[in-house]
Amino acid sequence: MAFLLIYQFLASCDARNTSTFEYYSDGKIRTETRPLNDSMSIFLVYFKNGKIRDSMMVLNGYLSGTATHFFENGKLRQRWTWNNGLPNGPSTTFYESGNLMDVLSYKDSIPVGNFVKYFDSPGKRIMYSANNVSLNGSKWVNWYVKYDSSGKIIRSSPAIKRILASSRVQLGDSLKLTFEILYPEYQKTKVYFGDYDDEFRLKDTSSLKGAYGTKDQISIFAPARTLGKHTIRGVLENYKVLDSLKSGLTKAEGKMIYWKYDYEVLPRN
Repeated sequence: MAFLLIYQFLASCDARNTSTFEYYSDGKIRTETRPLNDSMSIFLVYFKNGKIRDSMMVLNGYLSGTATHFFENGKLRQRWTWNNGLPNGPSTTFYESGNLMDVLSYKDSIPVGNFVKYFDSPGKRIMYSANNVSLNGSKWVNWYVKYDSSGKIIRSSPAIKRILASSRVQLGDSLKLTFEILYPEYQKTKVYFGDYDDEFRLKDTSSLKGAYGTKDQISIFAPARTLGKHTIRGVLENYKVLDSLKSGLTKAEGKMIYWKYDYEVLPRN
């Protein structure tokens, strides 16, 4: 009976459910496409020594799920997360020694969130750290810090150390957000917020509100007007004035840091 069931299964498989191969010039397998069903398959790339170099899931013709990549000695080199043909989610890379190299995340192929790169040594000694956002469809480096092998900072940009604020506020009150700033380059700081979308495109210029502060700390107040969960987005700029124009405007240079904060507005007690 078991033999009959296996025979019926094999007889129901057609060419679409059979692995296909490509070969090196010496006849060794270079790639293998291994179908799982009509829409999903595993795509494998091999080294000449027969070990797997790349293993990727393909869904409806696009990379999806977790892709893993290996060194020729079989050690893990990289692990990516894909969705509909684009990197989406966490990515981790290793040195051939096995030590962790870097960790970052993607959103529609754009690096977002915190990125950390390590030296090739035990103990996860940081070489470089940064924070990225997706700004109108492109990567924007919010801030970065570079270290030498002893852990000393050798280069950095202004950064938001943290945002001090409550996660809940009552309707009709204002949410106070205090920004602590690391590595300021200039004496002046301003922060503003408004009706930004998740790519930091400003939808309504009249919604902009802001404040000025010191190079180390600055606070703003956002009115709580609507019940429910909200995300406030804005920009912090550490800057200096280069020139005052006759029009009343100023010419300045500085570093812009895009930020967001999640909070909830509750009914009044």
